[in-house]
Amino acid sequence: SYYDGSPMIAYFIRIATLLFGDTLFALNLVTIVSTALTSFIIYKTARLCLNKEASYVTVLIWLFSPLVTLDLINQTTYDTPLTLFWALTLYFTIRYIQFNRNQDLYYIGLSIGLMLLSKYSGIVLVLALLIFLVATPYRRLFKSRHFYLALTLAIIVFSPVI
Repeated sequence: SYYDGSPMIAYFIRIATLLFGDTLFALNLVTIVSTALTSFIIYKTARLCLNKEASYVTVLIWLFSPLVTLDLINQTTYDTPLTLFWALTLYFTIRYIQFNRNQDLYYIGLSIGLMLLSKYSGIVLVLALLIFLVATPYRRLFKSRHFYLALTLAIIVFSPVI
């Protein structure tokens, strides 16, 4: 990783430049693809809780928010992959809450690891999720081996910068 930043954006840029050359198009494609994927994940997350029309409105609110219109669309920064993996972490968390499938815990662990590789401030979501666990009946997860295996997965994914 970089001295003062996480490596995920460099991984994204490297993949894009390998596929499309050292061009402005490749750099812009990182932002466009990440924002499109984030929008899709936000839609899928909203669909877990809302009807189809409300889910579309949720995505439109996201797309017209200042973060997207002023930052994510115009430049490739650490926030580009952070928002993608932040949204993915929330999606799998809500899916776990609704369906109680252990496989979602592993997806949460993977997406947390990728989120932390994207920007270290992703730890804020991790702390919020831990507070949620402690403050709700989901504290029972602290007795689950799946929880600890998912936590181990997050640490392994994040390990290049540890």
